Amino acid sequence: MTFSKFFFLILIVALIVPFAVFGQGVTQERGIVPCEGTVESPCNFDAFVLLIQQVIDFLLTSIAMPVAALSFAYAGYLYLTAAGNEGQAKKAIGIFTTVAYGIIFALAAWLLINLIVNTLLRPGLSLLG
Repeated sequence: MTFSKFFFLILIVALIVPFAVFGQGVTQERGIVPCEGTVESPCNFDAFVLLIQQVIDFLLTSIAMPVAALSFAYAGYLYLTAAGNEGQAKKAIGIFTTVAYGIIFALAAWLLINLIVNTLLRPGLSLLG
């Protein structure tokens, strides 16, 4: 096994193990769907908007950020091992900028959705007047 394969294996293990450790504290008391369709917990517009917010939060925190971290690590590895190869260095810089723009776009979308949800679900707010 070469050093680069060994380093990549260690990196993957170091990034995956914390998910298993921190996943132990997650309980299934409150799932992703915030309503049950009962009188106590009706499925209404508030539950629908909360569902959208929870799906976006899950996608952003559990999928987008770890993928971005892995992409940054890969781009850093490419940049460090370029050793004068301009094509590889440009590829690494391209990955850096693409991932940075993607994170900015995802966080801006989250901010917009969060602002809308907090505005629409504010207690005492009625859209009908």
